[in-house]
Amino acid sequence: MQQIVGRTARTRALAAVAAVVVVAVAHAEVREVATPGELASAIGSAQPGDEIVIADGEWLDAGVEIGCSGTAEAPIVIRPRTPGGLILTGASWVRIVGAHVVLSGVHMRGGARAVADD
Repeated sequence: MQQIVGRTARTRALAAVAAVVVVAVAHAEVREVATPGELASAIGSAQPGDEIVIADGEWLDAGVEIGCSGTAEAPIVIRPRTPGGLILTGASWVRIVGAHVVLSGVHMRGGARAVADD
């Protein structure tokens, strides 16, 4: 009998955790941006599960710092409208300091490449 009660309590606890994760993801937003300034603003207010969609184009000498953090269950996704649709050129740079962030579909051309030490 005690074993059945223990299983029931664990099942309820797991269901509660799953409900919290579903609610957190349900509040995720898709934010569309077109300029480096709009991207910085969207990054500044991004919450776990959000997706930031960047208008296709080419940005010259743009600096992008990504300081927001998602969670393992609800990462923040940053991507152009179409894969490869955003091209960073010249002295452009990207620095990711947040956790659980996915940056995809961005191409970089020209400039120097550096890798930060952890």
